[in-house]
Amino acid sequence: MRLYAGLFARPASTGAAASIDEQVASLKLSAAEIRAAVQRAAWPADADVSLTVGQRDGGGALNATQLHYALSYLLYPKRIWLTSAPPATRHGIVIGSPDHVSHTEIVRVSDLMMLVKLK
Repeated sequence: MRLYAGLFARPASTGAAASIDEQVASLKLSAAEIRAAVQRAAWPADADVSLTVGQRDGGGALNATQLHYALSYLLYPKRIWLTSAPPATRHGIVIGSPDHVSHTEIVRVSDLMMLVKLK
């Protein structure tokens, strides 16, 4: 009983808190900044979104799976699809270089992240 009280009677330490901001920190953006950028882009709430993580310009050092899960949580109810090719959907998030994306409207959100929309 003493162990139970010691574990659950006080709140968890803030140093180990799992925050969505910590998960997207590698993009040099906060969760609020990402949400605001997508809101300004006026993507539909139920949009399918391709996430492409490039290997150049810093994209190779990022954990694509971690970013996929974090952005899926952050932008819900949008559906985020992790792709290795140019965006396969009308809306896309490109991490790294946009060289492989053509015929699109590109909005740079940070040095690493761009929102793309196929025309």
